[in-house]
Amino acid sequence: MFEIEKYGMLQTVLSEKPGAFIKSYCDVLLKMSYPEDEEKIKILIPRILAWYDEGKLDELLSSKYCWSKEQHVKTHSLLNEFIKKLKINYIKPPKKVREEREFFSKGNPFDRDDDIFPPIKLG
Repeated sequence: MFEIEKYGMLQTVLSEKPGAFIKSYCDVLLKMSYPEDEEKIKILIPRILAWYDEGKLDELLSSKYCWSKEQHVKTHSLLNEFIKKLKINYIKPPKKVREEREFFSKGNPFDRDDDIFPPIKLG
């Protein structure tokens, strides 16, 4: 099942322009095969799942800029399924509160109609 699902699952993660570590994990997993690389797969899948569980999934689901919400939910579900099937001892990490997440949760400041960015008068 890993071989069937891995491409769509990892391309979904990569579609959100994750940081360098998550991108690297996805790139490496795309080149791996099960069961030959089982031990490495058992290391990388929990790291990608932790990225979702630390708050990225909630952020994506509440974002008006994310067009692939259903795919992220499916990817999260598949990662959890792989954790169980591979018998990986995974402890869900606490959600992170990040300043940039709080900043963007207030909306794009350039979309506001208030006087923070008054119109420029030309001529």
